[in-house]
Amino acid sequence: MAITISGDHAHIPSDTSQAVSFGEAEAAKLAQFKEWKSQMQGNLEMDWIISKAPASENRQLSFTYDAELVPKKMQLTNGNTDWDYASYIGIPNANAVSEEFKDAIESVEPGVHQFVPFEIYDREGKLIKKPFYFWRICTSLDAISPELGGVKPLGDLKEHFWQIKSGDNREKLAVKKDVIEGHAAWCDVRMPAHVFVSDAIVTVLEKQGLTGWTGMNYWKEI
Repeated sequence: MAITISGDHAHIPSDTSQAVSFGEAEAAKLAQFKEWKSQMQGNLEMDWIISKAPASENRQLSFTYDAELVPKKMQLTNGNTDWDYASYIGIPNANAVSEEFKDAIESVEPGVHQFVPFEIYDREGKLIKKPFYFWRICTSLDAISPELGGVKPLGDLKEHFWQIKSGDNREKLAVKKDVIEGHAAWCDVRMPAHVFVSDAIVTVLEKQGLTGWTGMNYWKEI
């Protein structure tokens, strides 16, 4: 089984832009990073669509970040840091994780994903002595299977992207077992906004009591 996960927002507000702030230098770095990422991802996606290449050749998800451009310091303005996983905190589309969460991923899939360390300061400006990392998922797979009928093409981009069907279709979600085998976490080229993890990872997260994440959808292996 595979699971798509998201932040549970028990520790960080759902609008994560309200959770942290940046100093002047880090804010400038963030703006530069956003511009770089948008251009990189947009170029790769457009090249892929124009070329009419198969979904498996979509490379917009798997490029690593330029770590020099990633902001390294932020100040907490809302919520707390009693979490191991947070969705999209600080920089766009980059999940933040604790060292324990990072170790859980690497216990199954070592040396594959990118983890960029950063610091969080409390409201008084004091460094919170807990390691945090921006987690860039560097594996993109064409793993979703439409065989059980749980997904459908997305608008005009039906050759490239899918979405979950509305209604009672959660039991019909499926991924290809042979494609996801051995992977801890990945993004799917047909549903790039979703974070997929293996049931082996979920077992580790639950066993260690790691917090901040919640299971969104459960996908059968076929």
